[in-house]
Amino acid sequence: MLTKYNSFNIINAANITSGLFKNEYITSNQQFEKFKARNLGLPILVQADQDVFDFKDSDTFSISESSLVKAIYNLSNQNYVGYRHSFRSNRFVSKIIIKEKYERYFQSIIAQNIQTFEKVNQIKKTNNRVGAFQTRNIPHKGHEKIIQKMLLHCDHLVINPVIGPKKIGDVSIEALRRIYDYLISQKYGSRVTFQPIFANMYYAGPREAVHHALLRKTLGFDLFSVGRDHAGADNAYLPEAAPNLVTQLKNKIGLDVIAHQGAAFCTSCDDVTIVGDCRHDNRSLKDISGTTFRKCLRESKIYDFADKGMQQYIYDHKMELFET
Repeated sequence: MLTKYNSFNIINAANITSGLFKNEYITSNQQFEKFKARNLGLPILVQADQDVFDFKDSDTFSISESSLVKAIYNLSNQNYVGYRHSFRSNRFVSKIIIKEKYERYFQSIIAQNIQTFEKVNQIKKTNNRVGAFQTRNIPHKGHEKIIQKMLLHCDHLVINPVIGPKKIGDVSIEALRRIYDYLISQKYGSRVTFQPIFANMYYAGPREAVHHALLRKTLGFDLFSVGRDHAGADNAYLPEAAPNLVTQLKNKIGLDVIAHQGAAFCTSCDDVTIVGDCRHDNRSLKDISGTTFRKCLRESKIYDFADKGMQQYIYDHKMELFET
């Protein structure tokens, strides 16, 4: 039976083979060094997982844990949840030979991502600008405000979550698909599509925000959104760090990115707004708490700052929402 660690490694290998991360694949210490440049996103390393790959010792190389944590996470804490989620080994393979018993799973990931390439290409035939919205959470009204803002800048928006092994407490992809299908049918119609992509989450904060933008560029998107605390965990990064970094590197990334500090409820406007988009100062802004929303979802209570029909739909269908 595949573990999350095995799946993580197979997904990386499949993404390299399919061309999704062909330029990011690291096969030596020397190649790893070039990823000190933050505009390159994340280095993709395939761990020497004897369960799923065939390799010789001569096909492997090692990078110190301290170097991995510093280069990828810009942290020194080797116990950071993102690092422990992503790396069980600091030994990596320089060539990919998948074991036969996992070939079907390996090919299914490649097929899923080819389907996403094709879906984006199909949408672009009838739409000039196509945007991607990265999400791993059940949307509250702040998320919906970001979706609405993106729709002002693109003809079609793809809800494009990353599918991969998740940490405990993350929303399952099955639940996310059902919930967005409901919202699309109720509110957005033909202008919004749900189409995930098989790739791993590293919870690497600002660096991963760049990585996600580059991924969407490869997929053929024209627009992406990076908001407050993008791909962070355990408050390891300043909330504004990811949008600030992407703004600095926007020209090098080569993709149109809407960078913002999230959404809030403005008591003066009596409405949800993107921070900075209304004329009122921060004293008028009330945080829309994802933590509070999750607590309400776990207790089957209605949260005022999320679509009530969507919440009732979740409770009526007794959805299992979170990874365990």
